[in-house]
Amino acid sequence: MVLQPGTGIIFDSPYNAYFAGATVSGRIEIVLNKPKKIKGILFQVRGCADVKWSEQHTRTVNGRTQYYQTSYYAQEEYFKMKYYCIGGQDTIILPPGTHIYPFSIVLPPNLPSSFEGMYGTIRYIAKFSLERPWKFNQETKTAFTVVSPYDLNKFPNLLTPFKVQQEKYFCCGCCRSGPLTGALMVPKTGYVCGERIPIIAEVDNASNYPITNITVKFQQFTSFYSQYPCRQVKTDVKVFERMKLGTVKARESKSWNKFLLIPPLPPSSLGFCSIIDSEYQLFLEVSAGSFHINLKTTLPITIGTIPVMAIENPLRDDASAPPDYDTAMAISASAPNAPISPLQTFGENEAFSVKSIADESDGAHSQDKGYTPSYPTYNFGYNG
Repeated sequence: MVLQPGTGIIFDSPYNAYFAGATVSGRIEIVLNKPKKIKGILFQVRGCADVKWSEQHTRTVNGRTQYYQTSYYAQEEYFKMKYYCIGGQDTIILPPGTHIYPFSIVLPPNLPSSFEGMYGTIRYIAKFSLERPWKFNQETKTAFTVVSPYDLNKFPNLLTPFKVQQEKYFCCGCCRSGPLTGALMVPKTGYVCGERIPIIAEVDNASNYPITNITVKFQQFTSFYSQYPCRQVKTDVKVFERMKLGTVKARESKSWNKFLLIPPLPPSSLGFCSIIDSEYQLFLEVSAGSFHINLKTTLPITIGTIPVMAIENPLRDDASAPPDYDTAMAISASAPNAPISPLQTFGENEAFSVKSIADESDGAHSQDKGYTPSYPTYNFGYNG
């Protein structure tokens, strides 16, 4: 093997992450231990979304059941560029040593954020190929993260308190017990990564049955859309946080005040992508045992990249618990205009890690590393 350790693509960003419209810069480093004959070094950068899944179906042929599989897929390409760092026509010889080729490209402004999902991805890949005469090309590629800015301040509806409530009855024969009611409340629905969501959960159990389990989840609900052989949708739920709240006896009520710290995540709006749609939710599930259908309700949460510039009192560092719903309403209406300046950085979330970014277009001698996208996150200086 002529290529030595140290060969690869190195980005100037320490997080390998860029906002849409920004300039991506870095260098290709090729380390050789002996001369290498090549036709050229081709550098390529591409951004695209891919969706793919398979489903098993049955059909009856001549009275017999047959099983067959259908593959659903879709692809969108957002940009592609390529050029030769050196060569491209006549054969040249690279001497032993380290060869460095800087690059700089401007990303289009209308790009969806990088995304890793169960049935689809949005990936931005940089790759270089050592094109060799009469031999397989040697390829090295790496992924980098692109983030589409999402300014929460442009959506006033995300900055007001929000409440969801669900009610159900238990029936036994011709009798119906009192209602079971579950509710979730937050002082606003727009947040950035690194921010805490103050949550109030309430369960009013006017029924004759004890509640055995109450859970609040923070989750991502994603829809993947195929283009071929027809338009279909496949969904997936990824849970980031699960809080078990406890139990409630018959004809009793309880409430819980909780804080949920948001991990690094892609922003809610994937924008500019028509084959993957993702949203975040707080999900409340109340169980009265295996013989009854659980009460369920969801509260939408929007994740942005630019935080609200008027911070509400419910998020103070010294707050021991979220305020009640009426207090949150009053505070939100009179929130001060003092700007906040939390420290922005980029963070990884292992829930989105992949071991390889290989695909069908890779050659027989292609090398790649695993990939974990990095997303904007903020340090609000919370205590505890």
